[in-house]
Amino acid sequence: MNREIEPIRHLFPTAHYQGLVGGSHKDWQFLMPLTGTQVLDFCHMSQYLTTVAHILYKCTMLKSSPNSSPSVPGALNRDVS
Repeated sequence: MNREIEPIRHLFPTAHYQGLVGGSHKDWQFLMPLTGTQVLDFCHMSQYLTTVAHILYKCTMLKSSPNSSPSVPGALNRDVS
């Protein structure tokens, strides 16, 4: 892959290089030194956010007591697996 990138970098040495990355850790490792910024695609981002939301929801529900008002995540969706 470097064979394709190096000639372009030589032609445009001052250009800003941006990488569009999927979910693979190897993709990130490869593109980080070659690009100025990286973008995670929406599909993979939503998978990560779903995991974080589930963790935050469970932590919020563990902290709330039966006498307190429900948390925002709890009020939005009580059926999170």
